[in-house]
Amino acid sequence: MKLGKVGQLGIVVKDVKQATDFLYEQFGIGPFGIVPLDNVNAVYKGEEITYRIKAGICKHEDVMYEIIEVVEGECILTDPAYLPPSGQGLHHVGFFVADLDKAVEEWTSGGGKVLQRGSFLPGGGTCYLDTPAFCGMLVELIKMPEGQK
Repeated sequence: MKLGKVGQLGIVVKDVKQATDFLYEQFGIGPFGIVPLDNVNAVYKGEEITYRIKAGICKHEDVMYEIIEVVEGECILTDPAYLPPSGQGLHHVGFFVADLDKAVEEWTSGGGKVLQRGSFLPGGGTCYLDTPAFCGMLVELIKMPEGQK
């Protein structure tokens, strides 16, 4: 599977406002728009789940920063197996794909496993690949809804 350049850094935090204010004030990353996502649906560990997050989103240079506070629910974003010991920090590196189904099929046909797959906003979807044992990080495939970047 060949992916383009890194499109997103996903960082899980305990307080999205505090984190985004800090990044903007100290490093000029931002300003961030904070978006509540109240019904994120996914399949995680073989179960259908729904969770809520607040995501601070901005594009800095060519990279989207997604600063995530989980408001409610258990998912890959709250699983200690995929977080630093403090419970917050870099969670995943994301790559934007035009066709999520095709990218997932390519990954799984080569023996790769999927950890979580879900949807957000109409037409948008994500897939976390089982990559930490091989490269020390999660890789997320992201399909943005039409008209969104």
